[in-house]
Amino acid sequence: MAQQVEVARSEDFKVDTESIKRKAMEAKVKAEEERRKQHTAMKQLNKEASGHRLYGRTRRTHSQTTTDSESTCTTPTSTDDGESDWESPDYSLGQPFPNLEVMDYADNETVPGLISMLEHRIGRMNAIKKRVSRYGEIFRSNLSSCTQHEQSVQQQLKDCEADLANKTKELNKLDRQVKKLESKNQVLTRTTQVFEKEKKQLQDQLSDAEAMLKSSQSDSRRLEMKMKGAVANTKAHVEKECEKRVRTVQTEMQEKMWVKDERLRQLKNIISTGGGREGRPTAARRCQT
Repeated sequence: MAQQVEVARSEDFKVDTESIKRKAMEAKVKAEEERRKQHTAMKQLNKEASGHRLYGRTRRTHSQTTTDSESTCTTPTSTDDGESDWESPDYSLGQPFPNLEVMDYADNETVPGLISMLEHRIGRMNAIKKRVSRYGEIFRSNLSSCTQHEQSVQQQLKDCEADLANKTKELNKLDRQVKKLESKNQVLTRTTQVFEKEKKQLQDQLSDAEAMLKSSQSDSRRLEMKMKGAVANTKAHVEKECEKRVRTVQTEMQEKMWVKDERLRQLKNIISTGGGREGRPTAARRCQT
């Protein structure tokens, strides 16, 4: 009965161990999926945070907001990853200074040319300042959006790390349960082995006892047969002796009866022949006694 209980417990333990191992494998798979997701998110974040993509987004936003006259300063190109990019704009202020040597007091070309060139440079510088300010605003807006995106990604990463920590704790807990159940299984296995050994010893003892019982029964039967034979022989001998003694006693009694009959006959003869004598009755009475 105890062995059956131990076997049932071992079977339940095997079922529990298999279910716990299955849960542990599922937790490991989930943890691997979470790691892959985190790795993918980090890759995406690194790609989005790279300077090349940031510069490409800045240039695309600027190309949508600039005028036709300003867009002539840039030409679209193609990057290595297939995204559209823009070349660096031209920040030069125009042509270099002309020759300012005055050879004649009535020169009407040098000073007006210098004035027009300076006006052109001033206009060019103002346009460059406006463009740079727009680039700065676009860059700051993109930087703030990237910062917000990075913060959201960092928050997601923290959530994933917390979830991963919880999964790791659960996995460690399941591992401890598996180890505990394995130790219990080892104890139950050793107990079952001890019970099996004891059962084998008891079976051997039982077989030895049965063999001894059979041998004792056979010995008792042989002894009984011997006793029956001895009793039969003794009975026959006693019967013979009794019959012999009975015959001897019968013979003796018959002889005594014969003697008595003979004496009685003689007494009768004496009585019938001479009943008057005194000595004869005395002799007859003596014979009767």
